[in-house]
Amino acid sequence: MKIAFVGFEDINDPFLWSGIPYTLHHKFRAIPNIDVKVICADKSKIKFPISVLFKRFIYNKLLAYKFGVYRFDREFWCIKAYSKFINQEIAAFNPDVILCCNAYQIIDLSTTKPIFIYTDATFKLLNTNYTDYMRYCKSSVKQAEIAEQQAFIKADGIIFSSNWAKQSAIDDYHVKEDKVSIVPFGSNLKLPNSYQLKLKKEIGRSNFSMIFVGYDPERKGLRKAVEIHKLLLLNGVKSQLTIIGPDVLPQEIATEEVNFLGKLEMKNPKDCLKLIEAYDDAHFLILPTKADCTPIVFSEAASIAIPSVTHAVGGNDEIIKNKINGIKLPLESTPDQFVSQLMYYINDHEAYQILRESTYQEYLNRLNWDSTVAEMLKIFNLKLN
Repeated sequence: MKIAFVGFEDINDPFLWSGIPYTLHHKFRAIPNIDVKVICADKSKIKFPISVLFKRFIYNKLLAYKFGVYRFDREFWCIKAYSKFINQEIAAFNPDVILCCNAYQIIDLSTTKPIFIYTDATFKLLNTNYTDYMRYCKSSVKQAEIAEQQAFIKADGIIFSSNWAKQSAIDDYHVKEDKVSIVPFGSNLKLPNSYQLKLKKEIGRSNFSMIFVGYDPERKGLRKAVEIHKLLLLNGVKSQLTIIGPDVLPQEIATEEVNFLGKLEMKNPKDCLKLIEAYDDAHFLILPTKADCTPIVFSEAASIAIPSVTHAVGGNDEIIKNKINGIKLPLESTPDQFVSQLMYYINDHEAYQILRESTYQEYLNRLNWDSTVAEMLKIFNLKLN
């Protein structure tokens, strides 16, 4: 099978979109009889109209606070310009299947070959839940919605990482259910060859640790995580909280029981090692997110048998199963309710060991990239056959 993996960004960049496209195409390449060609837009030859540059300057520099940010990446002239080089490369490669991780980027592809989208949200969900997308001006939102609709019509198959995203495609864009599949993300945590997983881990009131990993502390629920941590301390638990992601830590959060590691760069081997060590020292990953598509950190934590604590929002619902690989409560749940759930495992060593084992099994069964790629190939083959 020949797969053309296309995109407007550099898919060979291991840090683009949490490394998902990069990891995917390398996983496909590792499979016998799979020929993968990465085709990225040649942006160096694209000339932007003066009117567009002027509009972007006026909106983004002078009027953004009132009317929102102007984005031209989903406008048809831009998509057409980006797609020109991709179309040439597709014709030369003659693939069996075309794969893209951004829906709107397929709408000007000139091919009869089946096209598949693999992503974690619709534009409607992003525009509703993510601050950056909420700031789009009205014309950019309208254009993005049109492009999204056309992409879903054009695609032969749409693969989402969660039912949350699938349902939005069905409800908001009237996509037929049989056109949509669900395949979760794997883990991008690169463990050293010398790493040895220890499924057994002591837990108790005098030995308890949580880790928070998120670069958007407001949306990821850092303050609620800290509240839960403080309540555990008041309940006589010698709790330790490690925070990774934010550039700075608010002064009121900085205490002796908080270990702040800041923003770790995955391209730095020392930072990678720090992240692995921090995961390995924790009993739970705590991420009480207010909105999320599919946090890849859940799969990363599961890869070293660490259960997750989160809200039942967005794509979290697909990844985290209560009492199987973590604790999942409604968005309106109080810190006390989370503490009550955590205390059950803190006070019951055997129950926590069972949770760790089932968490790791979830990783082995479905939250790894080998499983993801295998499921995607099944979907491709169904269309080809």
